[in-house]
Amino acid sequence: MNGHNDAVDAVLAAFSDHLEHGSPRPTLDHLDLQDRRLAEQLMRLTETGRRIDPSASAPSLEALLAGSEFADDLVRAASAPEAPILDRVQALLTDVDPRAEVQVDDEGFVSFGYLDLLARFHPLDSEDPSLPGDALRALFDADSYVDLVALVAAQTDELLTRVVSRYDVDPTISTAANRSASPAPSILPLALASRAILEHSAPEWGEFSLDPAAADLVVIADLEADIAARIVAQEAKRRYQGDKALAYRGLVGHEHRLVELITIATRPGNPVDLASEVDRLARRVA
Repeated sequence: MNGHNDAVDAVLAAFSDHLEHGSPRPTLDHLDLQDRRLAEQLMRLTETGRRIDPSASAPSLEALLAGSEFADDLVRAASAPEAPILDRVQALLTDVDPRAEVQVDDEGFVSFGYLDLLARFHPLDSEDPSLPGDALRALFDADSYVDLVALVAAQTDELLTRVVSRYDVDPTISTAANRSASPAPSILPLALASRAILEHSAPEWGEFSLDPAAADLVVIADLEADIAARIVAQEAKRRYQGDKALAYRGLVGHEHRLVELITIATRPGNPVDLASEVDRLARRVA
């Protein structure tokens, strides 16, 4: 385990075996005071993570760190932030892009979803949008679908926000291209911070162009099919969940159905019930 000595690693391995297979719980008597405190904290986080229901809402910061040595140092988020704070955060996020999904959670944070990205905005009763590294790590460990955690200083006029990724919390994680992780983003007003999230997460499409020498030979049907195939292939590779993932993956090999849907929806004449057309398309590719 990166950053830990062999003695702590051995305790954590024995503790994992205890949780998984019922072996005796390891003792900490042989560790010095510093290693014992580190091992106790990591064992507590590991045990807490095992009790989390993946389908449930993420637990509050207080629930994750209750009884730990970090509880006193935690810049505490209100256990149940006042509705005006959450409503204000929700309103600002909704105004950023109407396509983004913005929801207030009962645990006191606001979820911000766009395409395959999920960010969670946590209001802090503070002027400083910061938390200890272990508190942030616990938030990411509690829900594997969370890409970004945004800490919002509720006592500032502009709701100053710091957006943190897993790479900022655990710098030992390397990227697929073996590049060093990007530095932590600057503190920005909430509206600007959320726009920055979209700028980094929105998909980038290459240009579709035609060979000028072959302009007279273009077959529109073939061009439509080619564009649809590229879009479906790109979207099917993204980390969508649920119905959206099934929809795009189901369209692979059936791109002509997407062309039919676009043709029906954009043709002049009587209004089209797009919802029923989408349902019909889904049944045909299922």
